[in-house]
Amino acid sequence: MEELICKNQVIVKKGANEKSFGELKQLVQMCNENDNTELTFHLDDVEEDITKFLFYNEAKLIGYFEMTPSYVKGEVMVWGTIHPSYRRNEIFYDLFQYIKDNCKGNNINKLKVINEREAAYVRDYVTSIGGKLLYSTYKMNFNKEYYKEKTEEVTDFILEKASLEDLEDMIPIGMEAFETTEKEERSYNESNLKDAKNNNFIGKINNTPVGLISARIQEGEGIIFDLAVLKSYRRRGIGRAILSKTISYLLNQGIEKFKLGVETENINALTLYEDSGFRIEKASDCYEIKI
Repeated sequence: MEELICKNQVIVKKGANEKSFGELKQLVQMCNENDNTELTFHLDDVEEDITKFLFYNEAKLIGYFEMTPSYVKGEVMVWGTIHPSYRRNEIFYDLFQYIKDNCKGNNINKLKVINEREAAYVRDYVTSIGGKLLYSTYKMNFNKEYYKEKTEEVTDFILEKASLEDLEDMIPIGMEAFETTEKEERSYNESNLKDAKNNNFIGKINNTPVGLISARIQEGEGIIFDLAVLKSYRRRGIGRAILSKTISYLLNQGIEKFKLGVETENINALTLYEDSGFRIEKASDCYEIKI
Protein backbone atom coordinates (compact mmCIF):
# COMPACT_ATOMS: atom_id res chain seq x y z
CA MET A 1 0.00 0.00 0.00
CA GLU A 2 1.16 3.52 -0.80
CA GLU A 3 1.59 5.59 2.39
CA LEU A 4 1.21 9.39 2.44
CA ILE A 5 0.95 12.12 5.06
CA CYS A 6 -2.22 14.18 5.46
CA LYS A 7 -2.85 16.89 8.09
CA ASN A 8 -3.26 16.63 11.86
CA GLN A 9 -0.88 13.65 12.11
CA VAL A 10 -3.13 11.61 9.82
CA ILE A 11 -1.47 8.98 7.64
CA VAL A 12 -3.17 8.04 4.38
CA LYS A 13 -2.72 4.57 2.93
CA LYS A 14 -3.89 4.01 -0.64
CA GLY A 15 -5.24 0.48 -0.96
CA ALA A 16 -6.50 -2.28 1.29
CA ASN A 17 -4.97 -5.72 1.74
CA GLU A 18 -5.20 -8.71 4.05
CA LYS A 19 -3.19 -6.95 6.76
CA SER A 20 -5.64 -4.06 7.03
CA PHE A 21 -8.69 -6.20 6.33
CA GLY A 22 -9.45 -6.91 10.01
CA GLU A 23 -9.36 -3.30 11.21
CA LEU A 24 -11.30 -2.10 8.17
CA LYS A 25 -13.96 -4.74 8.75
CA GLN A 26 -14.19 -3.68 12.41
CA LEU A 27 -14.54 0.02 11.51
CA VAL A 28 -17.25 -0.60 8.93
CA GLN A 29 -19.17 -2.89 11.27
CA MET A 30 -19.07 -0.32 14.07
CA CYS A 31 -20.19 2.52 11.78
CA ASN A 32 -22.98 0.41 10.29
CA GLU A 33 -24.29 -0.39 13.77
CA ASN A 34 -23.97 3.25 14.87
CA ASP A 35 -25.62 4.72 11.74
CA ASN A 36 -27.98 1.87 10.78
CA THR A 37 -26.28 1.67 7.37
CA GLU A 38 -25.17 -1.21 5.13
CA LEU A 39 -21.81 0.08 3.94
CA THR A 40 -19.42 -2.45 2.35
CA PHE A 41 -15.80 -2.37 1.23
CA HIS A 42 -13.59 -4.25 -1.22
CA LEU A 43 -10.14 -5.78 -1.15
CA ASP A 44 -7.68 -4.66 -3.84
CA ASP A 45 -7.70 -8.02 -5.59
CA VAL A 46 -11.51 -8.01 -5.90
CA GLU A 47 -12.27 -4.66 -7.56
CA GLU A 48 -9.30 -3.32 -9.50
CA ASP A 49 -10.96 -0.08 -10.63
CA ILE A 50 -11.76 1.05 -7.07
CA THR A 51 -9.20 3.23 -5.27
CA LYS A 52 -9.21 2.92 -1.49
CA PHE A 53 -8.08 5.57 0.98
CA LEU A 54 -7.50 4.44 4.58
CA PHE A 55 -6.93 7.17 7.17
CA TYR A 56 -4.96 6.49 10.35
CA ASN A 57 -4.44 8.65 13.44
CA GLU A 58 -1.84 7.41 15.94
CA ALA A 59 -1.94 3.95 14.30
CA LYS A 60 -5.73 3.78 14.63
CA LEU A 61 -7.93 3.47 11.54
CA ILE A 62 -10.36 6.39 11.75
CA GLY A 63 -11.90 6.47 8.30
CA TYR A 64 -11.92 5.21 4.77
CA PHE A 65 -13.24 6.24 1.37
CA GLU A 66 -13.52 4.32 -1.87
CA MET A 67 -13.51 5.96 -5.29
CA THR A 68 -14.31 4.61 -8.75
CA PRO A 69 -14.64 6.25 -12.19
CA SER A 70 -18.11 7.30 -13.33
CA TYR A 71 -19.48 6.70 -16.82
CA VAL A 72 -18.83 10.39 -17.49
CA LYS A 73 -15.27 11.49 -18.18
CA GLY A 74 -13.86 13.71 -15.43
CA GLU A 75 -16.23 12.36 -12.76
CA VAL A 76 -15.77 9.84 -9.96
CA MET A 77 -18.12 8.15 -7.50
CA VAL A 78 -17.08 8.34 -3.83
CA TRP A 79 -18.41 6.68 -0.68
CA GLY A 80 -17.07 5.85 2.76
CA THR A 81 -17.32 6.45 6.47
CA ILE A 82 -15.57 8.10 9.43
CA HIS A 83 -15.21 6.81 12.98
CA PRO A 84 -17.99 8.45 15.08
CA SER A 85 -15.44 9.95 17.47
CA TYR A 86 -13.78 11.92 14.63
CA ARG A 87 -16.81 13.37 12.88
CA ARG A 88 -17.12 16.60 14.82
CA ASN A 89 -13.61 17.92 14.54
CA GLU A 90 -11.38 19.28 11.80
CA ILE A 91 -9.87 15.88 11.01
CA PHE A 92 -13.07 14.86 9.20
CA TYR A 93 -12.93 17.94 7.02
CA ASP A 94 -9.24 17.36 6.30
CA LEU A 95 -9.94 13.80 5.18
CA PHE A 96 -12.54 14.85 2.68
CA GLN A 97 -10.39 17.72 1.47
CA TYR A 98 -7.63 15.18 0.81
CA ILE A 99 -10.00 13.26 -1.48
CA LYS A 100 -10.86 16.46 -3.37
CA ASP A 101 -7.20 17.41 -3.77
CA ASN A 102 -6.39 13.93 -5.04
CA CYS A 103 -9.12 14.24 -7.66
CA LYS A 104 -8.00 17.70 -8.73
CA GLY A 105 -4.50 16.36 -9.30
CA ASN A 106 -5.91 13.69 -11.61
CA ASN A 107 -7.97 16.05 -13.82
CA ILE A 108 -11.25 15.13 -12.16
CA ASN A 109 -13.67 18.05 -11.89
CA LYS A 110 -16.72 16.47 -10.28
CA LEU A 111 -17.30 14.22 -7.30
CA LYS A 112 -20.48 12.22 -6.95
CA VAL A 113 -20.82 11.33 -3.28
CA ILE A 114 -23.03 8.31 -2.55
CA ASN A 115 -24.47 8.47 0.95
CA GLU A 116 -26.92 6.23 2.76
CA ARG A 117 -29.59 8.53 4.11
CA GLU A 118 -29.12 7.42 7.71
CA ALA A 119 -25.54 8.79 7.70
CA ALA A 120 -26.66 12.38 8.26
CA TYR A 121 -23.17 13.65 9.08
CA VAL A 122 -21.98 13.06 5.50
CA ARG A 123 -25.06 14.75 4.04
CA ASP A 124 -24.66 17.75 6.35
CA TYR A 125 -21.02 18.22 5.41
CA VAL A 126 -21.51 17.72 1.67
CA THR A 127 -24.38 20.20 1.51
CA SER A 128 -22.43 22.71 3.63
CA ILE A 129 -19.72 22.88 0.95
CA GLY A 130 -22.18 23.27 -1.91
CA GLY A 131 -23.04 19.69 -2.74
CA LYS A 132 -26.17 19.41 -4.91
CA LEU A 133 -28.59 16.50 -4.66
CA LEU A 134 -28.78 14.80 -8.07
CA TYR A 135 -30.90 11.73 -7.44
CA SER A 136 -31.82 9.10 -4.87
CA THR A 137 -31.60 5.32 -4.99
CA TYR A 138 -34.11 3.14 -3.19
CA LYS A 139 -33.65 -0.49 -2.24
CA MET A 140 -37.12 -2.06 -2.25
CA ASN A 141 -38.29 -5.50 -1.13
CA PHE A 142 -41.30 -7.38 -2.49
CA ASN A 143 -44.11 -8.14 -0.05
CA LYS A 144 -46.79 -10.46 -1.37
CA GLU A 145 -49.35 -8.99 1.06
CA TYR A 146 -49.35 -5.75 -0.93
CA TYR A 147 -49.29 -7.40 -4.34
CA LYS A 148 -52.31 -7.30 -6.63
CA GLU A 149 -51.86 -9.07 -9.94
CA LYS A 150 -52.39 -6.77 -12.91
CA THR A 151 -55.46 -7.73 -14.92
CA GLU A 152 -55.54 -4.95 -17.52
CA GLU A 153 -53.52 -5.74 -20.62
CA VAL A 154 -51.67 -3.36 -22.93
CA THR A 155 -52.97 -3.92 -26.46
CA ASP A 156 -50.67 -6.04 -28.65
CA PHE A 157 -47.98 -6.15 -25.94
CA ILE A 158 -45.85 -9.22 -25.22
CA LEU A 159 -42.87 -9.86 -22.94
CA GLU A 160 -40.56 -12.62 -24.04
CA LYS A 161 -37.20 -14.07 -23.06
CA ALA A 162 -34.31 -12.25 -24.68
CA SER A 163 -31.31 -13.92 -26.29
CA LEU A 164 -28.15 -12.77 -28.06
CA GLU A 165 -30.26 -12.50 -31.21
CA ASP A 166 -32.06 -9.56 -29.54
CA LEU A 167 -28.86 -7.69 -28.69
CA GLU A 168 -29.13 -5.10 -31.45
CA ASP A 169 -32.71 -4.27 -30.38
CA MET A 170 -31.74 -4.00 -26.70
CA ILE A 171 -28.81 -1.62 -27.16
CA PRO A 172 -30.75 1.54 -28.23
CA ILE A 173 -33.33 1.03 -25.46
CA GLY A 174 -30.59 0.86 -22.83
CA MET A 175 -28.70 3.80 -24.30
CA GLU A 176 -31.77 6.03 -24.13
CA ALA A 177 -32.91 4.91 -20.68
CA PHE A 178 -29.55 4.84 -18.89
CA GLU A 179 -27.67 7.49 -20.91
CA THR A 180 -24.87 5.10 -21.79
CA THR A 181 -22.82 4.67 -24.95
CA GLU A 182 -23.32 2.04 -27.62
CA LYS A 183 -20.08 0.36 -26.55
CA GLU A 184 -21.10 0.27 -22.88
CA GLU A 185 -24.55 -1.15 -23.65
CA ARG A 186 -23.17 -3.78 -26.01
CA SER A 187 -20.64 -5.03 -23.47
CA TYR A 188 -23.10 -4.92 -20.57
CA ASN A 189 -25.93 -6.71 -22.38
CA GLU A 190 -23.67 -9.35 -23.89
CA SER A 191 -22.45 -10.19 -20.41
CA ASN A 192 -25.98 -10.30 -18.97
CA LEU A 193 -27.31 -12.47 -21.79
CA LYS A 194 -24.48 -14.99 -21.34
CA ASP A 195 -25.00 -15.23 -17.56
CA ALA A 196 -27.08 -18.35 -16.83
CA LYS A 197 -28.36 -16.86 -13.56
CA ASN A 198 -29.98 -13.92 -15.37
CA ASN A 199 -33.40 -13.97 -16.97
CA ASN A 200 -33.50 -11.17 -19.53
CA PHE A 201 -36.75 -10.06 -21.14
CA ILE A 202 -37.66 -7.78 -24.01
CA GLY A 203 -41.07 -6.13 -24.34
CA LYS A 204 -42.64 -5.65 -27.78
CA ILE A 205 -45.72 -3.99 -29.25
CA ASN A 206 -46.66 -5.31 -32.67
CA ASN A 207 -43.21 -6.91 -32.79
CA THR A 208 -41.50 -3.53 -32.17
CA PRO A 209 -39.02 -3.63 -29.21
CA VAL A 210 -40.12 -1.03 -26.64
CA GLY A 211 -38.75 -2.10 -23.25
CA LEU A 212 -36.41 -4.27 -21.20
CA ILE A 213 -36.13 -5.87 -17.80
CA SER A 214 -33.93 -8.48 -16.12
CA ALA A 215 -34.38 -10.80 -13.15
CA ARG A 216 -31.59 -12.72 -11.45
CA ILE A 217 -32.29 -15.82 -9.35
CA GLN A 218 -29.64 -16.89 -6.88
CA GLU A 219 -29.89 -19.10 -3.79
CA GLY A 220 -33.68 -19.02 -3.86
CA GLU A 221 -33.95 -15.23 -4.02
CA GLY A 222 -34.55 -12.85 -6.90
CA ILE A 223 -33.35 -9.43 -7.97
CA ILE A 224 -35.19 -7.35 -10.58
CA PHE A 225 -33.12 -4.77 -12.42
CA ASP A 226 -32.76 -2.67 -15.58
CA LEU A 227 -36.43 -1.87 -16.18
CA ALA A 228 -36.46 0.45 -19.22
CA VAL A 229 -39.07 1.75 -21.67
CA LEU A 230 -38.44 3.86 -24.77
CA LYS A 231 -39.48 7.47 -24.16
CA SER A 232 -41.88 7.46 -27.11
CA TYR A 233 -43.80 4.57 -25.50
CA ARG A 234 -43.99 5.82 -21.92
CA ARG A 235 -47.21 6.75 -20.08
CA ARG A 236 -49.04 3.89 -21.77
CA GLY A 237 -48.81 1.38 -18.92
CA ILE A 238 -45.97 -0.53 -20.57
CA GLY A 239 -43.57 -0.21 -17.63
CA ARG A 240 -46.26 -1.50 -15.28
CA ALA A 241 -47.01 -4.39 -17.65
CA ILE A 242 -43.32 -5.34 -17.92
CA LEU A 243 -42.89 -5.30 -14.14
CA SER A 244 -46.12 -7.23 -13.52
CA LYS A 245 -45.22 -10.00 -15.95
CA THR A 246 -41.74 -10.27 -14.42
CA ILE A 247 -43.19 -10.59 -10.93
CA SER A 248 -45.56 -13.30 -12.19
CA TYR A 249 -42.61 -15.11 -13.75
CA LEU A 250 -40.69 -15.14 -10.45
CA LEU A 251 -43.73 -16.25 -8.46
CA ASN A 252 -44.37 -19.06 -10.94
CA GLN A 253 -40.75 -20.15 -10.41
CA GLY A 254 -41.50 -20.44 -6.69
CA ILE A 255 -39.54 -17.28 -5.84
CA GLU A 256 -41.41 -15.09 -3.35
CA LYS A 257 -38.45 -13.22 -1.87
CA PHE A 258 -37.00 -10.66 -4.26
CA LYS A 259 -35.92 -7.03 -4.41
CA LEU A 260 -35.06 -4.22 -6.79
CA GLY A 261 -33.23 -0.91 -6.83
CA VAL A 262 -34.75 2.30 -8.17
CA GLU A 263 -32.79 5.40 -9.13
CA THR A 264 -34.92 8.52 -9.47
CA GLU A 265 -34.96 12.30 -9.03
CA ASN A 266 -38.65 12.19 -8.09
CA ILE A 267 -39.97 10.08 -5.22
CA ASN A 268 -43.38 10.00 -6.92
CA ALA A 269 -41.81 7.63 -9.45
CA LEU A 270 -41.85 4.95 -6.74
CA THR A 271 -45.63 4.65 -7.06
CA LEU A 272 -45.25 2.09 -9.86
CA TYR A 273 -43.22 -0.20 -7.60
CA GLU A 274 -45.29 0.36 -4.47
CA ASP A 275 -48.46 -0.47 -6.39
CA SER A 276 -46.74 -3.69 -7.47
CA GLY A 277 -46.06 -4.85 -3.91
CA PHE A 278 -42.65 -3.33 -3.16
CA ARG A 279 -41.75 -1.35 -0.04
CA ILE A 280 -38.67 0.80 0.67
CA GLU A 281 -35.99 -0.80 2.83
CA LYS A 282 -33.09 1.63 2.33
CA ALA A 283 -32.52 4.97 0.62
CA SER A 284 -29.25 6.49 -0.59
CA ASP A 285 -28.62 9.93 -2.07
CA CYS A 286 -26.13 11.06 -4.70
CA TYR A 287 -24.65 14.55 -4.31
CA GLU A 288 -22.54 16.34 -6.89
CA ILE A 289 -19.56 18.44 -5.79
CA LYS A 290 -17.72 20.53 -8.36
CA ILE A 291 -13.99 20.73 -7.73
